[in-house]
Amino acid sequence: MYRETLNPHLDSSRGIQSIHLLWTGLILLTVLLSVLQFFVNPTFLIGGLIGIAAGAYTMTRPYFGLLLYYFIMVLRPAELVPGLQAAGIEKIVVGMLVVSYVIVSLLKFKRINIVLHPVLWAILAFFGVQVLSMFVSVEPTLTFEHIIEYGKAIVFILLVVQIVNTPERFRGFIWMHIILMAYLAISGVIAYMTGNVIVAQGIERIKSLTSAGGDPNSLAASMDIALPFVLVLVRRAKTVWLKGVLVVFGCSMAYAVILSGSRGGLLGLLAGLFLLWLTSKQKVLYAAVAVVATFAAVSFMPKQYIERYSTIANYAEGGEVDESSRLRLEGWQAGWEMFLDHPIMGVGANTFGWAHAEMYSPNFQRNSLKAHSMYFQIIAELGFVGVVSFVWLLFMVVRDNIRMQKRLLGMGEEGEWFIGVSRAIIISIFVLCITAVFGHSLYRFHWLLVGALTVAMYRVAVVPTKDGLKGIDKGKDDEGGSEPEDKLQFPAASVR
Repeated sequence: MYRETLNPHLDSSRGIQSIHLLWTGLILLTVLLSVLQFFVNPTFLIGGLIGIAAGAYTMTRPYFGLLLYYFIMVLRPAELVPGLQAAGIEKIVVGMLVVSYVIVSLLKFKRINIVLHPVLWAILAFFGVQVLSMFVSVEPTLTFEHIIEYGKAIVFILLVVQIVNTPERFRGFIWMHIILMAYLAISGVIAYMTGNVIVAQGIERIKSLTSAGGDPNSLAASMDIALPFVLVLVRRAKTVWLKGVLVVFGCSMAYAVILSGSRGGLLGLLAGLFLLWLTSKQKVLYAAVAVVATFAAVSFMPKQYIERYSTIANYAEGGEVDESSRLRLEGWQAGWEMFLDHPIMGVGANTFGWAHAEMYSPNFQRNSLKAHSMYFQIIAELGFVGVVSFVWLLFMVVRDNIRMQKRLLGMGEEGEWFIGVSRAIIISIFVLCITAVFGHSLYRFHWLLVGALTVAMYRVAVVPTKDGLKGIDKGKDDEGGSEPEDKLQFPAASVR
């Protein structure tokens, strides 16, 4: 009678149970940590435990691992905590992510579906041109190093396409992207207000806490291309607090652009806002808000920024150029000469500065001047072949987004949300093309990201029907990221 009421976990006749192993493991772990605290910094112990837990969860949840890897890519914790550099966190996480995706896919589906899509082929073609340029590069070592780094980005966007396979995951990834960009903006603004600035071209300029934001010009461009996603979601936010959060994010990004002192960044910001205004249904209201916001920005803008931005109008009227603009024109001239000397494949990816210093510096004054324009950078480093592959990539992304918007019309609020993201993708491309006139943005991660988002959105937002491709996919959230081939809107290579 007594044995029938006894807790079965305490029944010795059952032998050793998993609960016993769990408690034994926790006790041993506690003892081990107690001993290690005398030899290792407790901060690293806590970080190690968090890392082990995150790694274990990644092995069963590839989507979590994908977000974690993106988080590490942008925040660069190894740069903030010097002791983490030797750990190679980024390599460990991406390795675990790939293994996790393969294992979970095989366990769930007995195969790995590799999504194939014209946009992905265009991305791989552009990467292929960079690889081929190594064989004609004026400095192959620099090109090889670039290929390794760019290859990491290629791996990441391929994982995005495979793993982001439901509407919920797609929304989560978009939110992660916005939050990370907002972090770069807000942390940069706070650093600026506390005196952590860069002094360049005679003014104090905002700086990023890590290399993810890059120099002030790169940081401004990052904010310009993130802002369309924020403003599009503001229109579709259903709660007041969510709208408020997005407004704070957007204002922080715009303010970061102003504090960057980047004239190209300011032009990109204005162009993005204009394109968003063109796509809005309440043009009068948004025009009024823009006028008030512009007046407020100018009123509170420090004099040093007003003087710098006013040089844009001065140059347009044929005024005298400053030293920064003179060097930019010198870089453009050198880029054109490189193209004339190497018209087919260019001087090699990531070699503009070396080529300028060794072969194209005027009056034998060697300096590793950058192109300061994506358009002169691409013709100089990748030649005609590179131009064709890059233009083809942008064309495919814009074309497919326009097609998706047409097919999602009339699909309710959810369809409108995806249409908004699709418009943000197109606007961000045009904005970056504008800022790229004054920046070396050829190998920016954003070109790959918009391609991956386009393919992922096709998977989750457009499904086959008897009338063609139209509708919102309500498919099951599968951790493996691989779907049956008949649900894909484009071919999937199956690896068994």
